[in-house]
Amino acid sequence: MFELLVARGAGPSGLDASVVFWDHIVLICVVGVLFLLTLPRALARLSPGGQWEEGHFFRGAAHMSDDQSVSSGSRVTTRLGEKLDDTQVPRHVRAWQAIVPVRLMNVLRFPLVGRVGVGGTIVCVLYFALLLFAALYRTTIWTNPVRAGYVAVAQVPFVYALATKNNVLSVLLGTAYDKLNYLHRFAGRLLVLAANVHAIGFIYKLTLEGKWSSAISDISIAWGLVSLILFDILFLFSLDIFRRRLHNLFLSTHFVASIVVLVTICLHMADAVPYVAVGAGLYGLDRVLRLLKSRICIATLTCLPELHMTQLRIPALARGWHAGQHVRVRVLSSGMGLYGRGTIQDGMVLLCKTTGRWTRHLHGIAAADRKGAGMGSNVRVWVEGPYGGPGYTIPNSFHGAMFVVGGSGVSYGLAAAQELLQQAQAGTSSVRVIELVWAVHHPECLRPLLPLLSALVSLGNTVDVDFRVSVSYTRAITEEHTTKELVIPTGITLRPGRQRLRVMLSGLLERTLSSAQDAESRRGVYVGVCGPASLGDAVRKAVGGSEVSRLSRPLGGVELHEEIFSL
Repeated sequence: MFELLVARGAGPSGLDASVVFWDHIVLICVVGVLFLLTLPRALARLSPGGQWEEGHFFRGAAHMSDDQSVSSGSRVTTRLGEKLDDTQVPRHVRAWQAIVPVRLMNVLRFPLVGRVGVGGTIVCVLYFALLLFAALYRTTIWTNPVRAGYVAVAQVPFVYALATKNNVLSVLLGTAYDKLNYLHRFAGRLLVLAANVHAIGFIYKLTLEGKWSSAISDISIAWGLVSLILFDILFLFSLDIFRRRLHNLFLSTHFVASIVVLVTICLHMADAVPYVAVGAGLYGLDRVLRLLKSRICIATLTCLPELHMTQLRIPALARGWHAGQHVRVRVLSSGMGLYGRGTIQDGMVLLCKTTGRWTRHLHGIAAADRKGAGMGSNVRVWVEGPYGGPGYTIPNSFHGAMFVVGGSGVSYGLAAAQELLQQAQAGTSSVRVIELVWAVHHPECLRPLLPLLSALVSLGNTVDVDFRVSVSYTRAITEEHTTKELVIPTGITLRPGRQRLRVMLSGLLERTLSSAQDAESRRGVYVGVCGPASLGDAVRKAVGGSEVSRLSRPLGGVELHEEIFSL
């Protein structure tokens, strides 16, 4: 078949180049099919209330305040069970996870390799099989090591596309870049494997022929060895021990080696130029977009000692994101040259947990209280983003929502719940039932956020949304950690022990079903989770439970969104 395509002048000349070329045409066609399946959800973003213009670039227009939300809510709300105005509410298109049978979804979500589930593993196996076919079609690595070289360079566009934050593939597939990171790591390692197979095969062949000494003097062969060393450096410093414990070394080696290797590949292999050009173009586009997404402004740092977190408030950046997206922050005015990551809360408020050197330094600046009277400290920051988020999923198009968060993950839950309540007040949300489930170590963790949570409960009552907050603590009450002086208002519960997530989710589904007037208003339930990996596993099991499956079926299913950030 490939010989026939070459004879007709389709694709590049030569069997090796043609096999790899058409192999990747198949891969591009698969991505195209997935895009067509995602297209209805992308178009739903363009419907009224879909907020298609948000989530890309920061803007400075002021967000609606809580006081404005409460005072004007009676003009636009609808009663529980009352049919909503379809012209104001975004169109709801179910995701495949709400259509596929629950038992099959449980299998696909089951973690098989680290946090990569069975579904992701199947994707990786199929990708590997496609490349293996291209590498071995009518040849062997010992007699024709050139084929492995073509396979390696042909991966450059995919590896570089998956490495970028402004990810072309994530736009096409409607998912955040970090959800595709496992594919970047897998494709990158296959690239390195193919490059080493190519080199070993050539060295083996030339050594048998007694030509290795003369071949190494060839400048193109020398550049090939340089490329191989750079690829191996990229692989070595991407291992967990470097990526987690020496993250800055990992970033530095990746930044330098990934740029230099593009040049050395072209000097080694002329046929690699088209593939390298595409990869370099995608990488350059990402860098330009990162620059356009960056802002330099003043932030106020304040301490939240009960939560071991630092709050960054940046009033100059008030719009342009979806709740729960994250940014990269660099503090310019205090000698902090490293980047940190924070989840966006409403009004451009970032909550950063104090865990490492950078966050401890940040907490120390806030504790210095340069403004006095407990007002915190002002610093100049470089903010890059927003990134991540729900993709083409529109949380305000559902009928019910539950946010399960642990510790500092409350920043995601607060932002998402507040955004839904404000959208309900504006008449652009169909969500009628919301529950925020927060797991903490000690009960006093609730203290600094109690005023905000109380305001959200009050706002929920004003806009006729059933909003509840459930807080659980797992450590024993002591003199240092106590519930004294905590006045818990109606709508907020505080209890010891771990949350029974299946029971709570089943209760939310029952309340959602009772609030739905007819089948048309049953738009499914959105479940978001942010916290440690163990919390994500618990929520995934709860969503896959038989009782939850039975209750969610008449509602239109449950869609799960995970914000589990790890290196």
